[in-house]
Amino acid sequence: AVEAEDAEARQDAAQSAADALADDPDNLGLRQILIDNALRNNDSDVALEQIAAALEIDPDNRSLYDARLTILAENGDVEAIESQLLDMVTQFPADGTLTATLLRFYVSRGELDAAEAFLRDRIAVSAPGDNDLRMALVQFVLQRDGAEAALDELDTFIETAAAETSEDGSPTDAIVFRILRAGIRFDTGARAEAIAELQGLIDADEGPRAELNDARVALARMLAGDGNPVGDRPDAASARLRTALEEAPDDVAAMTLMARAHERNGSRDLMRDFLALAYETSGFAPDETLRYVRILTSEERYLPAEEALIAALRIAPDTPALLEELGRLYISMEDWPRAEHVENTLRRIEGMGRLADDLRVQRLAASGDMDAAN
Repeated sequence: AVEAEDAEARQDAAQSAADALADDPDNLGLRQILIDNALRNNDSDVALEQIAAALEIDPDNRSLYDARLTILAENGDVEAIESQLLDMVTQFPADGTLTATLLRFYVSRGELDAAEAFLRDRIAVSAPGDNDLRMALVQFVLQRDGAEAALDELDTFIETAAAETSEDGSPTDAIVFRILRAGIRFDTGARAEAIAELQGLIDADEGPRAELNDARVALARMLAGDGNPVGDRPDAASARLRTALEEAPDDVAAMTLMARAHERNGSRDLMRDFLALAYETSGFAPDETLRYVRILTSEERYLPAEEALIAALRIAPDTPALLEELGRLYISMEDWPRAEHVENTLRRIEGMGRLADDLRVQRLAASGDMDAAN
């Protein structure tokens, strides 16, 4: 019925599912039919009711959590979104994208203290050697408080890691922290020291293979950025990155670098594929979303670009960079009413009036209303 776009038949099928559910209340397939039908009817109350019932049957079903989060985001229920994300972080602790998504949610609302408290609370109960949360805290501190504060956090984590042992009794390592510390030092001007630290890590050849691969990728990036590409041809860079992705298939940074390597090689399709993969794996993070959307826009693939931006904005609805990109996209599509809607949304965000004005001028100029634009 759905494929035939027969709404009446779809409703009949949903009613049949509801009738059957009365005799078989634990049938997840029947509840999925009712959820899908409610979503197609834009009946969020029924959808949420059925999702809750389905989760009683299958509490580890990630797709049900994602569906509920989407509904809550569309409804703009901020408290429920936060509660849902916290539940998902607890239910799926191995999924680092959920932590990143919750942090973006807090940051988009200006709730920086809540973001830091969440990270520190999670770190306090995490196992030795579980470094993802610690890395997220350092990145957060770096963005909010600057390089010196981030380096202080890293030094603490490196010292702690040296004294810890993992659950199997083996020492925990601090390679990930040392790579990040070298990166921050490089970015703040201590380039020789940063390169030397990474080279020392690689030469020692001690630690997990994946993290040593990360060190090699980071070192190649530093050398190229320092005006010393050391014969780092695109093919060689791609080979290093492929190795890194084999060891860590969810490494968003490696995906992005691989996209750039394919761009240098002239492989535009592969570049786009890796940017799309980074966008999805990151949980629609703003930077990855913007990179992916810009390649789509350059190819005039406006509808997929719009879908990508809207998905990211559902998680972080007040992110100026995403809204600006959406406004520019609507101008390219000559969709003047929706471009104006984006302008109005930006005006409601403190400090974004000038950006809204810039978009307005672009819209009016593109629509031929030069007098108003001036």
